[in-house]
Parts: sequence; C-alpha cells; structure tokens
Amino acid sequence: MENGVSIEPSYRSLYVDRVFLDPSRLLQVLINLLSNAIKFTQFQEERRITVSIGAAIDFPENSSEYFISRGSRSLPELGPEWGSGEDICLLFSVNDTGCGLTNAEKQNLFMRFSQASPKTHVKYGVGAGLSRV
Repeated sequence: MENGVSIEPSYRSLYVDRVFLDPSRLLQVLINLLSNAIKFTQFQEERRITVSIGAAIDFPENSSEYFISRGSRSLPELGPEWGSGEDICLLFSVNDTGCGLTNAEKQNLFMRFSQASPKTHVKYGVGAGLSRV
C-alpha cells in the first residue's frame, strides 16, 4: 500500500505560517475521509491514498467538490478571539484508488445519517459518518 501527503503550490504561495481553526472538527472530517479511503481501497489490487492540502484567499463558491452545510448557505462570522490575520480557506482532498463516487453520490456525503449509495453497507459495512453542526 502506498500513501502520501502533498502540499499544494496554492498553500506554499500564500506562505501560511499559522492557522486558527477548530481542530476537533478538522480532525473529525479528516479521520472520516481517511477511514473511508482505507475501507474502499481494501479490496483493490493497487492501494494508494494521498492527502493534499491547499489554500485560497477567496472561498471557492463555484467548486463542485465543496459542499456547504445544508443548515447554512454562508460562511460564519468570526469574532476577535480568532485573531486579526487574513482569512484563508484551507482545501483538503483525499484521493485513493477505491471505487469512486458519482456526482449524485457526492451530494449525499455530508447529509446526516446517510451513505453515498444504499448498497454501500452491504459490501463495506456501516461507518460512523459525519453529522453537521
């Protein structure tokens, strides 16, 4: 099995030194994405998982790969306790050699208590899943 971490040029070009964020929430999302990548590559002949991190000054509103929480259609307003630095958007992606998802299945990814496909649990079992806050 081959694994890797990739720092994207977009992250390096912004010279990110320090980021204030919700570490528990980020860890929850990354663990969920990585555990799914491991689960869905377990039966593949070639097993490869790569985590990439990028950054952007502007929020990627037109990206088909980003899903805004259904409870909110805008970014939260952050108070002074978050510091006075410039706002950035961190972009994480997990790429693997698993079976992949259709665009319709991707829309279900962050829905509470749902799986991308109703057949997923038959082959791979049931995971903890993410719930929106």
